[in-house]
Amino acid sequence: EHPRDCVRRELREEAGVEIEPLELIGVWMDCYGGDGSAVATLNFYWAARIVEGVPEPHDDVAELRWFEPSEIPDDDLAFAHTREVLAALRQKHA
Repeated sequence: EHPRDCVRRELREEAGVEIEPLELIGVWMDCYGGDGSAVATLNFYWAARIVEGVPEPHDDVAELRWFEPSEIPDDDLAFAHTREVLAALRQKHA
């Protein structure tokens, strides 16, 4: 699956919206799972805009919230590399 198709599908499945990917922020490696059976992940980050739908949490998403990049709480991030992603995003749009 092409990464652009993947981000469209994931946001359709997880948030119920159709998006237009605008800019690739970057690609980071990480691991998913902290119990010793961690699986390597390849994570693509995109800037995008919603073109259809209203974001609603679906499937395995408990909550959706919007933050300005400078307002994202650093103490509750899912992956270790997320701070690097946010730094890259802030640098691109400073």
